[in-house]
Amino acid sequence: MKKLLSVLLLIIAFSSLSACGKQGNSQPVSDDPTNGINNGLKSNEYGDTVTDYGTQAYEKTSFEIGKDDQPFFISKTGMNISNGSGEYTFYNNTLYYYDNKVQKAVIACGKPDCQHITNVDEGESDCNAFFPNSIFYFDKGYAYYNDNIYMLGRGSDSDNSVSLYKISSDASKREEVLKLFETSDINNIGVFTIHRKYAFWSLNTQKGTQLFRMNLDDKKVEQVFRENDNGVFITRFIGAGDYLYFSYSYATDESYDNWDGYICRLNIHSGQTKKLINTTGCYTVMNNKIYYFDSNKFFQCELNGENNSNFIDAPDDSWLIVGDTKYLYLTNWDNEITDSSSYKIFVVSTDGKIIDTIPISDCEFFRGGLSDNLYIETTDRKLKVFAKNQIGTGKYNWKTIYTVSDTGEVILNE
Repeated sequence: MKKLLSVLLLIIAFSSLSACGKQGNSQPVSDDPTNGINNGLKSNEYGDTVTDYGTQAYEKTSFEIGKDDQPFFISKTGMNISNGSGEYTFYNNTLYYYDNKVQKAVIACGKPDCQHITNVDEGESDCNAFFPNSIFYFDKGYAYYNDNIYMLGRGSDSDNSVSLYKISSDASKREEVLKLFETSDINNIGVFTIHRKYAFWSLNTQKGTQLFRMNLDDKKVEQVFRENDNGVFITRFIGAGDYLYFSYSYATDESYDNWDGYICRLNIHSGQTKKLINTTGCYTVMNNKIYYFDSNKFFQCELNGENNSNFIDAPDDSWLIVGDTKYLYLTNWDNEITDSSSYKIFVVSTDGKIIDTIPISDCEFFRGGLSDNLYIETTDRKLKVFAKNQIGTGKYNWKTIYTVSDTGEVILNE
């Protein structure tokens, strides 16, 4: 986790302070948190006291694939998104799709007779699955919603503009939905996701952090959260029911040696936010509970942050958590005090029992997984999948989706 915070700190420290937004037929914003409300955007009042709608429907969590999104920790190239039948993932500017039924990966291109030549550096390719990262910012997060893939990318009218793009499921159609903002440095972009007809993204600079939403129906953009603390940044969006949960951290001293933060909840209908839990630990939301780490302990509480209680002690220095509709998955991967030979995934039931322990000694990056599978990248340049129906059977068969050769060539389904 220290390694992760160091990377984020470098991004914040070297990002540009501000950029001017151009007025036009879109709703651009500056990447300066102090200027957000001067760009025609609504800024709601937020704090610890929030009036919610008060009905059971607004408390109920849901993870319907394609409607509710639960990306893995910080949205980045290493995450997978699901359409309910399989998962999409990126490698080297190329979009891949793993079909759960046939248990095979394909290049996500529906073009007949395409040779899928995508192993090019910032060049051009006729393959639908090619997404040059000079244009498409899938490393900031991407989402599957209503049979389309959404992500941020460079605007068509300016190298500094950022737009929302909608891509068809076979990647054959790409639509620039709306220019959203201008930024002098794309590293100012924090995380992005879609949840229940709203697009959400954060902007992190040395001056603070902002959270924005855009209604996909009327394309109205609003600033819904802002903090101007030292080195503050937003991480981890989790959509659950009629709420978007997010966490933010900030330095408590100018030397960036000490950090504090909160898990927050945004009501996607009212646009109001509430600070729920004072922690910088990793968290997830499932089955009407929030589960989170703090000081090597694993806690649970109600969705409103109340009735907080110790869940279990974190097994083997686990620090990272993802969840689906059945289990919690804890891992000590990338914990600097744990040797890589001892990396494991702990499968935990919602009543606090460890159901299974899955060894991942060759793990280079843990991708998590919301639906049928868990994913890891390995130290020998493979992407592997673990079918969750193996949990509790004593079998730990990891199927290789693809292998990357020394020359960068991808070999599918070894």
